Amino acid sequence: MIRRGLVIVTAAASIAILATTTLPSGLAAASPAVPGASAQATPPLARPGTIKAGLNIQMSPAQATSAARRCASWASKVGFASNGRSGHLVTAVAIGMAESGCNPSACFNDTTRKGCTRSGTRRSRDSIDRGTWQINSHYWRNVSNRCAYSGLCSARSAYRLISAHGTYFKPWTTYLKDTYKRYLPTARAAVKALRIGTLTTAYTGSCAGYPADHRHAKVRLANCGSAAKNQMWTRSFAKLRTHGGLCLGAEFRRSGPVTLQRCSRRWRQQWWARPGFTLYNRGARKCLTDPGGSIRPGHALSVGPCLRRRDKAWYRP
Repeated sequence: MIRRGLVIVTAAASIAILATTTLPSGLAAASPAVPGASAQATPPLARPGTIKAGLNIQMSPAQATSAARRCASWASKVGFASNGRSGHLVTAVAIGMAESGCNPSACFNDTTRKGCTRSGTRRSRDSIDRGTWQINSHYWRNVSNRCAYSGLCSARSAYRLISAHGTYFKPWTTYLKDTYKRYLPTARAAVKALRIGTLTTAYTGSCAGYPADHRHAKVRLANCGSAAKNQMWTRSFAKLRTHGGLCLGAEFRRSGPVTLQRCSRRWRQQWWARPGFTLYNRGARKCLTDPGGSIRPGHALSVGPCLRRRDKAWYRP
């Protein structure tokens, strides 16, 4: 359930509210805005304690496991970062579970305080909470019913519009009231089982993408949130494969760009997670990096010294 907060009528009060607002933990929480995006106000807060529980979620353990894995797949594909046990991806999945049981068809009529159906409220003027992340029809009019009731499209809207590119969760009542926490173990298990999704950098809203899925194509920075195939990576042990089956590899030893290559046993295609979320390339003996921390879409990635810095931190699916 997503709500707007109270309207603050004075500039001083607005500044005070923003100053005390905290983001979830993780490197990406404090990173700069998405390149090219216009300045936006902090997303609206919900009103904790004033809104009663919406949908009654009842599932068997097996159903909960399956549902959480659906949410994890959608959320990872749009760019929610898998940055730890209480990171952004885990939080997004737990919220989806608390809101709807990760059911893309979920519907709650906030006006009548009753469950509903998509078809039964098609032309309704009531306030309707829709889909997996229960995106409200009044407060988020720019999210169509078609999108709100689609798992992947709903995840895109939650990521781009509501959660400040996957870093801010206070618009959800289940987050403010800590209801989502009861689903954290299931969410963590679902994220741990995940193998396909974005390779997200610690800079907010940026992912590793490839302009074309063919050999020798350079891997570049891209804006997350599209769930495009050229941002998807499949983790297979220490390898990262593209949608077309090529592997991410270092072009040369010690330095140089990272490219798409025919998968082999070469060590330069092996990426090992190290402390600080660095990705160590065994063949190059260096780590995946965004040279200079450009955060500019289209900028080619490379290998460089392994340091605990934001431009060296990458969150695998």
